[in-house]
Amino acid sequence: MDKKNPRDSFLPFREKAPSHTTILEEPSPYQPENVRQCVGFFEAVMFHAIIFKCKILLEEKHQLFQSIGEWLLLVDCYVKEGKDNSFFCDRCAYSPTNIPGQKYAPECWPPATKWEKYLLDHPDLSFLQLFKYLDSLNMESVGSLTSYLRATDFAYVGIVPFPSPTEVAKAIITLGAGARNGLAKLKVWAKKKKKGNTDDKIARFVFLHDKVKSLLSPGEQADMGYDMLMLEHSLCKLSKMTRFKDIKHSVLNGL
Repeated sequence: MDKKNPRDSFLPFREKAPSHTTILEEPSPYQPENVRQCVGFFEAVMFHAIIFKCKILLEEKHQLFQSIGEWLLLVDCYVKEGKDNSFFCDRCAYSPTNIPGQKYAPECWPPATKWEKYLLDHPDLSFLQLFKYLDSLNMESVGSLTSYLRATDFAYVGIVPFPSPTEVAKAIITLGAGARNGLAKLKVWAKKKKKGNTDDKIARFVFLHDKVKSLLSPGEQADMGYDMLMLEHSLCKLSKMTRFKDIKHSVLNGL
């Protein structure tokens, strides 16, 4: 259980969690002048795979690295000051079995150098196509979940059209992770994974999205940052929050 930084781990409002609000401060990889460039891609990977929830981001405000050399030099300086690995990387940022680590940072740079050309060569990318591409890069520290999270970030800043509820449902099926478990807890999807019922799963997710929207006023939706990506995110948190009821107050306090 993450009691040191519960809002990043459990807050259902995706864009209001501390790491997300910090990474969007200037200079940000998601600014228009950076997001289609090598540095934007590199930092987007670093954000989700390495520095998410860590003091190097949240306290020192290192949001953008111009090169792998700049990152390595920065790490060296902080190590000389006595900082340990947890200052740079939370190896359990998304789950206890994740394997990100700051030593994997160099592998994030080569794919970043191809990002600008990839976007120029693929001007009509969809959300799912981008997710598939990011997941195909096979970086050791970057799994399917991290690839999906980067695709959602890029959708929010307009690199690809914002996904439809159907596309998000397909991504949830592909990932088979937290959001799927949340849907099972709500009894929207069956607990056991079954083959051949993809259309039914998609329809049920779309129904849930429409139902939630109908229950929220436009003002409430705006305050929450509600959309189908936030719904997917909150379903992931539902799986955790039902296990760790004692930290709900600290997560939601102050909103």
